[in-house]
Amino acid sequence: MQAAVEVRSTRRAVTLALIGLLGLVALMTVTRVRATLADPNFDAHDASGLLKSDPALLYYMVERVIESNGAIPDDWRADPRIEHPALYDFPARLPVAQEFVVAWLRLAAGEALPLHVFCLWVAGAFASLVLIGVWLLAFELSGSAWLALLSALLAALLPATWRTLGFVLMDEDFSLPFFALHLGLLARAARVRTPLSFFLAGAALACALSTWHAASFLFALEAIAIAAWAILQGANPLRSRGAWVCLIPIVLAAFGVPFLRASGFIGSIGATLCLALSAEALVPQHLATRISTRLRLVVMLALGLVLANVFAETRADHSHVVDLLSAKLAHLGARPENPLALTPDVRLMWQGPFETLSLSAAWSLLGFTLLLVPLAAVRAYRLVAGEPLALAALFTCITLVAGWLVLRVVVLPAVLLPAMAVPLLARSWRARPVRLALVALVVLQGLAFGSWIHGYSNPWYAAPVQRQAEIRALVQALPALVPSEEAVAADSMNATAILVHTRRRAILSPKWESRASRARVVEFTTAFFAMTPDEFRTLLLSKYKCRYLLVDRFTLGYLSAYAAGVGNAEPRPGTTASLLLSTDGGTLTGVPGYRLLYRSPPSILQSNGAPTDFFRLYVLDESANPR
Repeated sequence: MQAAVEVRSTRRAVTLALIGLLGLVALMTVTRVRATLADPNFDAHDASGLLKSDPALLYYMVERVIESNGAIPDDWRADPRIEHPALYDFPARLPVAQEFVVAWLRLAAGEALPLHVFCLWVAGAFASLVLIGVWLLAFELSGSAWLALLSALLAALLPATWRTLGFVLMDEDFSLPFFALHLGLLARAARVRTPLSFFLAGAALACALSTWHAASFLFALEAIAIAAWAILQGANPLRSRGAWVCLIPIVLAAFGVPFLRASGFIGSIGATLCLALSAEALVPQHLATRISTRLRLVVMLALGLVLANVFAETRADHSHVVDLLSAKLAHLGARPENPLALTPDVRLMWQGPFETLSLSAAWSLLGFTLLLVPLAAVRAYRLVAGEPLALAALFTCITLVAGWLVLRVVVLPAVLLPAMAVPLLARSWRARPVRLALVALVVLQGLAFGSWIHGYSNPWYAAPVQRQAEIRALVQALPALVPSEEAVAADSMNATAILVHTRRRAILSPKWESRASRARVVEFTTAFFAMTPDEFRTLLLSKYKCRYLLVDRFTLGYLSAYAAGVGNAEPRPGTTASLLLSTDGGTLTGVPGYRLLYRSPPSILQSNGAPTDFFRLYVLDESANPR
């Protein structure tokens, strides 16, 4: 691939633009933290009402590393508290990196700030580094350091770039900057064509893959874009001098990073497409001339996809992603009213960050850059041989489709649209209407961003806001009610809140990347809505060795109903759900085999003055349990 435009900026211009870029990164970091601390539902002094689900699990891991004085905890490969009674191998199940970074910085900086506020600063700084990748990609596509800075500014003004704003810790805050850097380094490697440049592009991708499960999906989208570009052009980019070197760090990560090895990343769609391109590139040139390049590529890539599908059938840890996408395409992105129309794994996934992106949400997250989508589509359609800008446009279009299917992926168009569109418009920079249009675009997006960030409140903490007070009251009361070595059966969101604040064991993990973890969540939620209290008690006591049960009317009763196959229907009479979700005190205390230990304090009120009454904690009677 040849660079679209030769670099025009002088060294002085690049230096000044980089200074401006670092200032923009610093401003974004400070703004992220200040906007979070200004959220009326965020407590800067006490994290006990804030942490649940994924952030709570990551926070727990940070605490464990700090307690080990920065070393690997003794039970890091066999933690007994995540999925009791099984032992949990952190490196084999999760991307492990940011926990050590945060812990080491904490040990070096001291305890001047509460740990959750310190995490905000570190995560905010890392998340803001995504602008460096945007700048580098735009610089390589345009050749202008100042236009690249304009691209970075436009990316910084997109709410999609701030999607994790307010969360204490999220894996993507550490991974996405590496992925954006990889894209910029890959564009640079396409221009300079040195083995080192390709190696650095691959190393950045390996870092992204090693720090976030979903990065494998982003990589698959990139591989699909490269494969499509190669077929349309009839040219294999890995035949470029030294290009194969970029695969070395990726292969090393596939076998060297425990969770990538355990999940079979080497057989993923992205990896197999790249290996298929490598196989075609190994065909000697004198033999290659007998068959057209396009035909060879089609055969090799088709074989790679077949192998990826076979591998997915044997190691289906990530099969739920393909199933979810297939279901969304089959239902045109609309979740069916009847949950039984979907498989249990798909019902579990089709919520929260995996929802379908609506047009209103797309406008809110990507703003005025959506006006640039036709520009990207036209450039992708009119592919110019050897032009990275056309490949970037094609990749942008693919990520927009993926972002519609899975809301979480919208962060990638937020990187690509500014980095691709500004250089594309700059080709007509001498035309005054183009200059005015680009300036107007940035100004309008700046105004929209200002309106969005002003008074921002993270909906995770705000809906319903009383839950934070209830979680805080629960974790304060629970240590006196549950012995320290006991497990508490709870939904996967509240389970980690209990874990991180009380160290009582959980039976469900909020991370569903493995089949075993998904099976536990599906079994727990389905059984709660389908089994009688006696059957459910027997399941918890015999299989999960758990005597304590926490029921949350909001998470388990409302959010989990669809995943359990119930949907909006009332729980079937006689089931565990029909009794333990009740608000009648006599019903709650009259369930045989369940002794009520705790119920949400009546002092925590809704806006209408009625008690919120979300939580009930039970101890189960073991006397009638079959052995």
